[in-house]
Amino acid sequence: MKRKLKILIGIILIITICMPLQAVKAASPNYGLKENRIEQNEKMYQKTNDMPASSLSRYYDKYLKDMFETNYKGMTTTQQKKIANLASTILSDYALTNEKEVTDLTDYEKLQAFNDWIRQKFYYDASVTSHSGYGQNSDNPYYILLYYNNHKGKTVNGTASNYTIARCNGFTSMFVALARNEGIAARAISGYYYPAARDRNDLQWGSKVTSSNVTHVWAQAYIKDEKRWITLDPNADCRKTYVKGKTIAEIEKEANMEMKYFDISAEDLSNTHIIFKFRPGSREVKYISDQTELKKMYTFLNKIYAKKTNGKRVNSSYNKISPATFFAKGETRSLGDGEGKFYKIYWPKNSLYGNLDLSGFTKLQNLYLPNNKVSSLYLQNCSSIATVNASGNKMTKIIVTGSAQFTLLQVQNNPATYVKYNFGKTKRTALIKAGTGGTVSVRYGKTTAGKYKHDMKAVAKKGYKFKGWYVNGKRISKYSHIAPCKTQSFTYIAKFVRK
Repeated sequence: MKRKLKILIGIILIITICMPLQAVKAASPNYGLKENRIEQNEKMYQKTNDMPASSLSRYYDKYLKDMFETNYKGMTTTQQKKIANLASTILSDYALTNEKEVTDLTDYEKLQAFNDWIRQKFYYDASVTSHSGYGQNSDNPYYILLYYNNHKGKTVNGTASNYTIARCNGFTSMFVALARNEGIAARAISGYYYPAARDRNDLQWGSKVTSSNVTHVWAQAYIKDEKRWITLDPNADCRKTYVKGKTIAEIEKEANMEMKYFDISAEDLSNTHIIFKFRPGSREVKYISDQTELKKMYTFLNKIYAKKTNGKRVNSSYNKISPATFFAKGETRSLGDGEGKFYKIYWPKNSLYGNLDLSGFTKLQNLYLPNNKVSSLYLQNCSSIATVNASGNKMTKIIVTGSAQFTLLQVQNNPATYVKYNFGKTKRTALIKAGTGGTVSVRYGKTTAGKYKHDMKAVAKKGYKFKGWYVNGKRISKYSHIAPCKTQSFTYIAKFVRK
C-alpha cells in the first residue's frame, strides 16, 4: 500500500512539474512547423481586417513621415512630386499595355501596376548600405531613385545592370509612396522572411524563430471597394534576388513551384514569411482613436476651474471630438503610437486642475506635466510608461504602476502624502508616505554613477517638525533628506510631531 502511495505521489509531482513547461511551449510556438506559421499569419490577417474604417486615415500620408519609425522627416513637397510623376508614368504604361484608359483602372489594378514595376525594375542588393547617402535616406523613395538608379551591382553570378538597387525597406517604401499618391491606404508590416524555404522542407525552416526575429519588411494596401486589406511583397516577388548563389527564379524552377506575393493568402505566405508587427501609421495626435483613452481624456479636460475648462486652458480651440485640440496649437511633442493610442503627453505650465487618471494607457511612455495645479495622478497598469515629470503641482497622491521599464519619476514640490511606483525589470514596489503634519517630495532616477536612487525629502507643515523616516515601526534615519539606492520593494514613512 505504501509503495502504491509513493508511486501515485510521484505521478502527481511529475504532472505538476510538467504543466508549466507545457504552458511555456504554448507561449513560444515552434515556427519551424508550418501549421504554427499559418496560425500566426491568419491571426494577423484577422487583426488587419478587424481594423475599424475610421483608423484608415493614418495610412494616407503621401510624404511618408511615418515610415519605419526612423528619424528622417519624410519627403518634401518637391520630392513627393517626383514620386507623383513616376506613378503617373507607371499607370500610363500599364493602361496602354492592357488596352485601357488610366481613368478606368481600379485601385486593385493600380496596385498591381506598382508592384509589377518595382519587382521588374528593382534589384535587391545588401551592399546598398555601403553607398553614400544610405542610412535614413534608405526609407525615402526619392533618394532611392536619386542614389541607386541605373546601378551596376555586383552579384554572386556576375553583374546586374540598369536596375534600381535597394533593400527590403526600399522596395516597401517605394510601393507605399506610389499607392498613397493615388489615395490608397498603404503601410509597412514586418516579420521574418526565409527565402531559401522555397526549396526546403518545413523541418529545415528553422525552429528558433521568435517574434524578436524581425528581419524583413513588406506591405499591405486597402481596397476600398472590397473593404479588405491585401498583403504583398515586391521584394520577394523580385526574381533577381539571390539566395545562396541562385536567383529566386532559378530556385523556384528547380523546385517546380512559383510563389507570387501579390494579394497572397495567409497560408501561402506561411511558406516563407511570418508577420510579427504592423508598422505604425502617422503618430500625429489627431489620429488617436482608442475610445477608452479618449473618454478618460475628456473627463479630465472637461473639468472646470475658475469658469474655464482644462481643455480651454490647453488650447482655446479645444473640442472634445478632436484629439488634435487636446494640446497647444503647433505642439509636436505629444504623439500617438501610430495605432490609435496615446504615446506621449506634453502639458507644461497650463494651470491644469483636478485629478488626472490615465490608468490603463498601455502605450503611454512619457508624461510631461510640470507646474500645473493637478491634485492627484493615477497611472496604474501603464505597462509602457518610462518617464513622468509632474513636479510643481498640487498632488497629494501619486501612483505609477505596471511598467518594467520605468526610469524617471519627478514629483518634487508637491504636497504629497502617498507616492507609489514600480521600479526595475521585476517591477519592485516603492511606497513612500507622510504621516500627519507633513508631506514628501520624491524623485526616482539614474545617478551619474549609473545606479538608480530614490531621492526622498520630508517637509514639515507649519507647527510641526520632522521626527524621522520609519520602516516597520523603526526609525532608520533622522535626516529629512535621504537617497537610498534600493533594489528591493520597500515602504518608507515620514513621521512628524508638533513643535
